[in-house]
Amino acid sequence: MSFYQLGRKEKGNVASTFFMITLIIFTFIISQFTVQIIALEGFGFSMINPGAEVNKNVLFALLLAPFAVVFGMIGLVYPTIHKRPFLKLLTSRDKIDWRRIIFSFSIWMSLLGILLLLDVIMGSKLIYNLDIANFIFLLMLSATLLVLQTSVEEVLFRGYLFQQLGKIFPASWIGILITGILFGLMHGSNPEIIELGKFFILFYIVTGLFLGVITEMDGGLELSLGYHAANNIFASVIVTNDWQAFQTDALFKSISGPPQIFEVLITLFIIQPLLLFLFAKKYHWSDWRVKLFSQKKDENRI
Repeated sequence: MSFYQLGRKEKGNVASTFFMITLIIFTFIISQFTVQIIALEGFGFSMINPGAEVNKNVLFALLLAPFAVVFGMIGLVYPTIHKRPFLKLLTSRDKIDWRRIIFSFSIWMSLLGILLLLDVIMGSKLIYNLDIANFIFLLMLSATLLVLQTSVEEVLFRGYLFQQLGKIFPASWIGILITGILFGLMHGSNPEIIELGKFFILFYIVTGLFLGVITEMDGGLELSLGYHAANNIFASVIVTNDWQAFQTDALFKSISGPPQIFEVLITLFIIQPLLLFLFAKKYHWSDWRVKLFSQKKDENRI
């Protein structure tokens, strides 16, 4: 049985799914409200408009804290509602394949470093921004809370919602398309969209489709978890700017402005397909048509 169809092994019905999604949204909202109170009462600033003088690590931690709460809630509540181990939202394997996560993380982190170097060669301007104390704390936050943030998004979109759609639509491409679009829309209020324009939602949608394909073809979230974590950690630890969602004391700060459209298109339609090819070769993916487009009600295990 494919990863997409694992949801058919769960207990529960439409009401259970609705309750779970509602609980996720409610938990996130309450967590954000709590964080706002902590920011106001404990640190004297508002999360809505914190101001330039606020400690960036404190702000970063508070922004990420709700995701940690949601991750814990899903881990505790999902097995109770659906009578399935939380592991089945992560992989179709008997245990998480950490080597896959590390490989995906390493490949994408390395490519991002190469792309940054090429940008500098082509004229992009960076400011060396190292403050040892702040940087060490930032590394700790990125290795914990930021990883939980990216993991929550993967578990929610490529895990839970993906498998719930597998109960309704036989072909996984439908689930990949729906979760990819929802993933893009979820990022619609990000500062990047305001700065770069609505066109940039395409980046999130296509990236969501890419992550959905590698999840289904590989039978788990490991590759998407590694990719997503590398992407966000690079943006928070290595190079930051004034227009992205996370404002941090990263190693470098870019002062060259947002990327051009052609840079975004290169990532989406050249680099991501090449990564797809690399993963397919390394992990010997086969039967693409069956796994992505088959209308069968059941499939053999990947």
